[in-house]
Order: sequence, then structure tokens, then C-alpha cells
Amino acid sequence: MPRKSDRQKVLEGMETALVGSLWKMKMAEQKSKAVQTNPTHQLTFDFLITAILRMKNLLPDKHQLLHINIALVNYHLKKSAIKLQDDILHSRLQQTKHRVSILLKLIEQLSSARYSVPRVPRPRIATISKTYEVLTSTSEEVFMIYARMTRKSFFSLSDAIKNHYIFYNNSTNPQAPAEMQLLVALSHLGLYGNGGSPHVLAQYYNISVGSVENYTNRCIFAIIETLEAKHVYWPNAEQRANFTSTLKGNTVFDGCIGFVDGTIFPLASAPTKHKEDYWMRKMVYAVNSLIVCNWQRRVICQPLGN
Repeated sequence: MPRKSDRQKVLEGMETALVGSLWKMKMAEQKSKAVQTNPTHQLTFDFLITAILRMKNLLPDKHQLLHINIALVNYHLKKSAIKLQDDILHSRLQQTKHRVSILLKLIEQLSSARYSVPRVPRPRIATISKTYEVLTSTSEEVFMIYARMTRKSFFSLSDAIKNHYIFYNNSTNPQAPAEMQLLVALSHLGLYGNGGSPHVLAQYYNISVGSVENYTNRCIFAIIETLEAKHVYWPNAEQRANFTSTLKGNTVFDGCIGFVDGTIFPLASAPTKHKEDYWMRKMVYAVNSLIVCNWQRRVICQPLGN
């Protein structure tokens, strides 16, 4: 399940509070309508009963006067109680409306702004282009520490993927060149521990933490789409015949098309979803792989995750 940012959590909390406030407003309006009964109706009814009793001479004058006074007192008491309750409901309704207004403004501000806190520019030692220039001009040993491959292999891989559409966007703010993104991605994938963390690499290459992840994902996608079908494929009938004829009489594997072995690829951290499925008997989170290669040690098949 994708992780939610703090901004998304705050927005969801505000939306829930807004729904609750709107529900309270609805209930307050219904209660206000329910209590708005007219006490005059009861007073009129009491006077009518008193008049009937007077006409029938069923009550003495003293009792009739007492009945009228009681009716007047009840009328004023009910009128005061209704007014008080109506004032309380009106006050609560106004408070709820004020809260709804504040929540709507906050939700509008959070939805229209990309960041919830002011963006303070971070002082940079250099730029990614300068770091790239230094690393590609340094010794082969130092370059391999960060690129995890020779300079020749790096430029060959860079040339193979640099024209992929993932590195281009319809924006006035273009991406970093593909070769720079590739160098960051190789460092992220190849360095172990804290040295390969996005925060450390962001400081070293003078980019944001999110850019480290974006560069890595783009390069992986470009490599798979550009090179997998070209280099990792099952041989056709003619190629299989050439493999077997080449090996015939030279090894104990006569007639073999490929050589199979299994291995695991340890993961730097546990996956966020179903991490228990990646836990290995070697006490590490990893992905299982079955690799098939030919006699030239070229991978021709690699099922993952089984």
C-alpha cells in the first residue's frame, strides 16, 4: 500500500472534520425547527376552556381567575424556555458555521499549495554537473566506487538509454541529462548502507532526496525497455543448434542449451507491501532468481520472484 504524505493525512483529517461539522449543522437546523412551536396556541386553548367552564358555571370565579393566571404564567415560561433554547441552538449553529468556514479555507490553501511549509533554499557546495564532471575525470578506481562499473561500460550504457522518452518532458524546466541521472542511479543501487541512502547521495550530488529516487526509477525503466528484449531472450531453433554443436565433445554438457543456477538478490530494506514474502532463510529480505546462461556466460532467461 503506498505511503501517505503528511500533507495527505492532514487533508484527509480536515475533510473528515468538515463532514462532521456539516452533519452537526444539519442536525442543529432540524432541532431549531422542531422547537419552534408557538406557545400562543396553548394559551388560547386554556382561555377557551376557561370561557366554556364560566358559561357552564362549573367553576367559581375565584378558581377561574386562578386558572387564567396559571395559563398566563405557563405561557411566559414556555415562551422564555423556547427563546433560550433557540438562542443556544443559534449560537451553536453559528459556531459550527464558523468552524466549517475555517476548514474550507484551510483545505483550499492546502490543496492549492504544493508544500505546507516555506521552502528554504539549501546552500549547495556545487551542482550535479560539476560533481559529474569531477567523477568522470577522476581515476578509474574512484569512478568505479560510485558508478560500480568501468568508465567505458558506463558511457556505453548511457549512450544506449539516453534517447529514451522517460528522460524528456513537456516542461520549461528540463530534466538533468540522462548520463547524470544514470550516475546517481548506479550510486544508489551499488553503494551499500548509509552511503547509498537517498539523503547522503542528495548531499553528494547536490540534488533533492526525491530526485535520487526519480533518477533511479527512470534509469531502471529505460534499461529494461531498451536492453532487455535485445540482450535477454530465449534462443531460437537455429541458435540452440549452434550452442549444442559448439559444446559437443568439448565438455560433459553435450546437448545443453543453457546452464541454470539460483541465487538471491538481497534488498537494502524491507518492502512496504507484503514484506513477509521477501524474508529468506538467510535472515535477509531478498528476491529469488533463477538464472539461465549459455556457454558464453550470457544470460538468456531470468525468472524473478519465484
